[in-house]
Amino acid sequence: MTPHLTTLDRLSSATRDLSRFSRSAAGLGSVLGGALCLASSCAHALLPLTPATRLLLATFPFLWILAKELLRRRFYQRLGRIDQPLSRRARLAHLAITLYTIAFSLLVLAAVLPRTRTPATAGYALIILLMPWITWRYLRTTNEYIVGTFLLCQAAVGLAGSHYHTPGLLLTPIVCSLLMILTGLLEHRRFLAAQQTLRDLQSQLTTDPLGQPA
Repeated sequence: MTPHLTTLDRLSSATRDLSRFSRSAAGLGSVLGGALCLASSCAHALLPLTPATRLLLATFPFLWILAKELLRRRFYQRLGRIDQPLSRRARLAHLAITLYTIAFSLLVLAAVLPRTRTPATAGYALIILLMPWITWRYLRTTNEYIVGTFLLCQAAVGLAGSHYHTPGLLLTPIVCSLLMILTGLLEHRRFLAAQQTLRDLQSQLTTDPLGQPA
């Protein structure tokens, strides 16, 4: 019985690890998000930005989300989708942070739009309006939320022709970016281990107890 229990335990553990990539893990997608956030922060802080450069940097959050979701579906769950079960507490926490983002977006728009109505603010307003929906649909972890909303805010401010001047505003997303890169690398390592476990189990199931092909 013990070998069978061990096999079931290994299968259950590998399945749990893979199910995380349906929601709470992004692997290389997290590495990319952290790298883009660092690149955007350094560019805004150190480079003289032209309108074309600002437009390019404004695409970073959307490129990241697209790449992250493609990696999740086409690479990390290419053998089949395994949904990660979520607790009621986790669902309520995600709902709360989405409602907070809605309130934040409305307050920002109410403060900015009455004072400034130029073509540049149209892109700013659009990104701010999209933030709650992007949060609800794609920003599933704390690091993803911090890095993702910062990228979106920085894109909006950049399109409006400005940038963040306070170093303290850059510190938190930079730290979260580094943590996201580290977390993504660890997640990818766990994925490779889980994938290898499934391959080993599959190979085991194709042999009889004597080790001969079934």
